Amino acid sequence: MNRKAEALLAATEGLGVGALVVEVGTMRFDHEAPSDGASTLFLAERAKERGWKFVSIDNSEAAILNARTVLVGRGLDDAVELCLGDGEAMLARMPGYIDFLYLDGAADPREALAQFMAARGKFAYRAVVAVDDVQEIAGAGPQGKGSLLLDRARELGWDVEVRETEPGYLMAVLT
Repeated sequence: MNRKAEALLAATEGLGVGALVVEVGTMRFDHEAPSDGASTLFLAERAKERGWKFVSIDNSEAAILNARTVLVGRGLDDAVELCLGDGEAMLARMPGYIDFLYLDGAADPREALAQFMAARGKFAYRAVVAVDDVQEIAGAGPQGKGSLLLDRARELGWDVEVRETEPGYLMAVLT
């Protein structure tokens, strides 16, 4: 397991049985890489162990098919609901309260902020939000996909901790 996946799973430690875990940005490859920590795979494993409801959303049919293939191959296809669609729209319609939200979609900071705001009224008490790739990204600003979201989250009262994952990569954890 790489450091990105370790940081992600560490952020989920406080979640109990029945937690709703939502990921935006399904795994793109069938293996781990510093730029893709295979979060869908590791969250599915943890969901199966701990009795969570896990939903992974992506707007790429190829990514959904890749994730399904990997998960079926590991016997984890029943541990996650893979959803093809727009993250913002799906978060706005999400039933129930989200205990953990992982934003790992496109590097566009406007998209990450829109997804966070769409989920805002859906967060459970003591929810945790993790935002991947908050390091400088060309065209996205000094905090990558978090360039707009992190300041807005602070304004809304969230505590924001930025953690190094793989060399050159950062993840923000909001509590």
